[in-house]
Amino acid sequence: MSDEDGVSLRVSKAVPSDVGHGRARISGEHGLDLSPGDVVEISGEQRTTAAIYWRSRPEDAKLDIIRVDGIIRKNAGVSLGDRVTVRKVDPKDCKKLVLSPVMPN
Repeated sequence: MSDEDGVSLRVSKAVPSDVGHGRARISGEHGLDLSPGDVVEISGEQRTTAAIYWRSRPEDAKLDIIRVDGIIRKNAGVSLGDRVTVRKVDPKDCKKLVLSPVMPN
């Protein structure tokens, strides 16, 4: 399913070598005009996150799935089998980043 707002895909388990790398393997083309390394926005029911597009494996080509790890699923607020909306985005440069240490008292 495709429209100008992105495509709807079912969430599946990440390829083991992708875990912790922020990758999203998207099956098929879906008219998103993606190249490996592009940033995609992944929107769940209530939360949105981003990931780096990576080509899907040949066996996934016709499955309408997105393979992401547990970190990306948690950030998007989704679980395996849920549907998400995926769209290509143009990332912006960060102008300011504030890091705060978390230390127990």
